[in-house]
Amino acid sequence: MITRSLASVYDMVNRFINYKPPFPGDTGSPSGADAFLDFIEGALPPWLHDSIFPNVAFTCDAALRNSFGGLLVAFSLISRPAMFDTYLAASPALEYTSSGCNQTSNMPALMITRGRANYFRPLGMTEHCHDLFDLVKASRKVSDVVLNEYAGQDHAGVAASAITEGIDYFVDW
Repeated sequence: MITRSLASVYDMVNRFINYKPPFPGDTGSPSGADAFLDFIEGALPPWLHDSIFPNVAFTCDAALRNSFGGLLVAFSLISRPAMFDTYLAASPALEYTSSGCNQTSNMPALMITRGRANYFRPLGMTEHCHDLFDLVKASRKVSDVVLNEYAGQDHAGVAASAITEGIDYFVDW
């Protein structure tokens, strides 16, 4: 199920569905993360290559998303480690993953970013980002993992820094 979340960033119900991974025992809103990743992995690349970049040969790719998209990036890293070469989770909404990110598998590189001036502090954004970093680092199944924290930036503002830093990380890695 892919919902129309692209129509409005404020359509929180559909954003929950599209970006939310399936969690064991979760009886809340449905998960559409696997369907969304199927679309990203299957239908999107041929369209991009044929319609937007017909004369470009890509040799590597990266996933960069913020907030709920960062949660989807973390889920895709765990569930489909070969999908991208580099994963960039900017201020990921990991408070929704109380049991969902407790798996490890063969994973490539991961960059996690978060703002220190975070209005999600009561939800444990700092602790969740550090927990994800520790989990991935301890798995010894990544070639590299970094956690960048930006003083003075909040959950939304860190996205711009994550893009510029993420491009450097992707190119230099």
